Amino acid sequence: MKNASDNPEELHAKMLGLGDTSIHKSHDPSLAQRLVELERFRSLVDLSSDLLFVVENPSGRILDVSVSAFERLSTDRASLLSASFADLVPDATWQQMKILFDELSSGPKRSAIVNAELSYGPHGRKLPVEIAAQVLRSGDSAYSILAARDITERRHAEQQLRLAAAAVNAAANSILLTDREGTILSVNPAFTKLTGYTAEEACGATPSLLTSGVDSSHVYEEICESILSGSVWHGELLNRRKDGS
Repeated sequence: MKNASDNPEELHAKMLGLGDTSIHKSHDPSLAQRLVELERFRSLVDLSSDLLFVVENPSGRILDVSVSAFERLSTDRASLLSASFADLVPDATWQQMKILFDELSSGPKRSAIVNAELSYGPHGRKLPVEIAAQVLRSGDSAYSILAARDITERRHAEQQLRLAAAAVNAAANSILLTDREGTILSVNPAFTKLTGYTAEEACGATPSLLTSGVDSSHVYEEICESILSGSVWHGELLNRRKDGS
């Protein structure tokens, strides 16, 4: 075993890192088994694509991190272990998280989700993340386990959806969206202007509310068959507005 004079932080890091230390030479079967379990757990942590942190409460001092954490933040383990989680997020976010840690420590809620942007250093790239937080207590000490998931792709997809929705709403052509059963899910402003039906009136109904009775039922069957097969139907229909015209 190491001498009592060794730095506790260094010994803690060595035990977590499971490097080539004399602790491996122990002949205590229970300790050896514990080291195997700890090594297996460390492997699982470091294989995670989420950024994992163990943070001391309430100081925010970072006690341990996964490989993905320092790689995604373009730094190294030693740098993060000498930092506080408050260094990685905006001050307003950190204040919010401290309040959350207090609530998790004293309330019935066991975990919570926080959206934030992580960055390390003055020139670090901001990484949008969704942080799952859980507080653990050990005697008089409290620790937060934080799992930060990169949501860059999700943010991009949401932005694309917003742009698509804006394009649909700005279109001069009448557009309606239905499910596979034909129930109208949404309409654009041009639909309301053309037909006289509000979005509230149209959604939940089917396109048959526009039927004029002039087109044969065969045409509508052809439309449904084409759409459900993945094809695009082109043609003309004579519809009826809400006012009957």
